[in-house]
Amino acid sequence: MTATGARPVPDPIADRPAAEDPITAELLDLAAAMANRLRLVGYVACAALVLSAVPTVINLSTGDLGGAAPWALLVLSQAVLLWYAYRPAGHRSWAAAAAVAMDRSPWRPVRARLVRAGRLSAVVEVADGAGFAPVRVLLFTRAHQVMVNRVGTVWLVGPERGWSFLRVAGSHSFFPARPLRHSPGGTPVAAVEEHEVTRGVARTLRSLTLLPTLQIPLMVPVSYLASIPIGALDWWPIAATSTALAVVGVLVPLRLKWGNVRLPAMVDDGPWVRVPAHVTPWRVRPDGTATATVALHFDDGAKRTATLPAAGVDVLGAIWSTGSLWFIGSPDPGKTVAAGFPGCPLLAFAKIGPDR
Repeated sequence: MTATGARPVPDPIADRPAAEDPITAELLDLAAAMANRLRLVGYVACAALVLSAVPTVINLSTGDLGGAAPWALLVLSQAVLLWYAYRPAGHRSWAAAAAVAMDRSPWRPVRARLVRAGRLSAVVEVADGAGFAPVRVLLFTRAHQVMVNRVGTVWLVGPERGWSFLRVAGSHSFFPARPLRHSPGGTPVAAVEEHEVTRGVARTLRSLTLLPTLQIPLMVPVSYLASIPIGALDWWPIAATSTALAVVGVLVPLRLKWGNVRLPAMVDDGPWVRVPAHVTPWRVRPDGTATATVALHFDDGAKRTATLPAAGVDVLGAIWSTGSLWFIGSPDPGKTVAAGFPGCPLLAFAKIGPDR
């Protein structure tokens, strides 16, 4: 993987409302759908919490601590789920504000510097008059964080209902941000090289793919605890059933994403190769990914297709807007290679079809 010098994805257009961009509009729809799902999760968790609290209180009032303990654990788990659904950083808190702000206003470029990085949030100082004002950017992946100091500019929309929305170079994705009273100070985070941007995206996608599989081994202890309140002496059938359901519920949705696990190795397979491309219409899944077919047209007249089983809307939008797709290494027939855009937080794995 070698540096290419220029960013292949254009900056946002600043002369029309942000929501008029079709890719941004699709991302807004995804945020609204996630907000609705979280609202439903919150309702279910609230009902389950109340139902679990009743036997907890009854057992405690009779002095049966052993009987109260498993119910109390269920109460705690539902409280955590309720917090997740209604947490300040959640889509439910800001999705509506994003839609209003982007319907009204265009993206505006501002100078910025990343002063504190985090796993899913960061502090960014943005130009405000003669100085810089700090904002905390939420749900901000490391792959996108590194673009702030690499370019020195971000794009903002807002504020709206206390929220602003930030977008970095080389990506359509936007992130909610809240103003801070004081900056944490310190030296701005060092900029990274182009190839480190791609490696960071590969590691992030691998982690997001593997993380849900941790639910499977948890099913055994959870099944044991769940069997206590109902008086089930033989809890192994419950454990076996719940583990099997977890395997189906976790691994089946991940089957299309499993190629992400190999992405960190793929990104070192060779230099970037640009190929003119046309992406067919795609249908987005609730997780924000889609399976898409991309028609490739090579300089020597050869034509192939690349199938992207689990590409993010951001990647597909970049193919659509630029009419090209970049591969790491030669996209030969039958190979599975990393595809994306150099120097941008955009990456997916692609399966290359035969010549047509």
